[in-house]
Amino acid sequence: MLDLTVQTREFNDAVSRYVVALGKDARQAVRYQSMLLGKKLIQFTPPATRAQGRKAVARDIQRAVTPLRVADFKSRGIRKLIRERDYTALQVVLAKFKTGPFAGFAVKPFSPELHTSKRDSRGRVRKSAKVATPDATEVRDYIRQVQQRVGRAKAGWVKAVTQLGGSVPDWMARHAGTGSVEDRTQSLNPYVRMLNHSEWAADTEVDRVLSGAFRARRREIVASIEKAAADASRKGGFHK
Repeated sequence: MLDLTVQTREFNDAVSRYVVALGKDARQAVRYQSMLLGKKLIQFTPPATRAQGRKAVARDIQRAVTPLRVADFKSRGIRKLIRERDYTALQVVLAKFKTGPFAGFAVKPFSPELHTSKRDSRGRVRKSAKVATPDATEVRDYIRQVQQRVGRAKAGWVKAVTQLGGSVPDWMARHAGTGSVEDRTQSLNPYVRMLNHSEWAADTEVDRVLSGAFRARRREIVASIEKAAADASRKGGFHK
């Protein structure tokens, strides 16, 4: 679980400047800016898009266990073995391949463990495990099943955004249970606590994502202050 209390110095300083410069209510400002920060965290948390996430899932699974498809082979004998799912005979055939995409591959019945056992600390499969299976239908169904989880990392920020007044796409909202929020913006010392419970919260890239999102949101707050000052100056007749 990733516990993020929105009270970093640079972000707080920017929000304080925003309150003073624009004459905002402090509690409302913390709530509003925290909601926008939540949106920025969603933007910076992988994957960039749902399609990208689904593609990465399919790629990783097929690196861990590569399906043998009839269409991949011209040999009628190999095609027959694939249709019959003759693992032993297919292993004998592939052992004879010295070159090509299946050279050095082992043949095994499909199981999810063929994928999960090859995932690294970030949940990714970096290279081919050189395992093949004629169970192409099972691989396809498993890919679809795992693809349903795409968006869980981003969804860890969804409750913070929605409970603070924002909205998110449906494909993220469906996983909203991977996060929670503690809204204390009505207290004397207003703050927001965001918790991301997704598997991604233990990823090594979390610090980079958080730093990038905070920096980007801080720049946007400063830009809004400068724009408001420029607009006020023009309205006051200080510029032609």
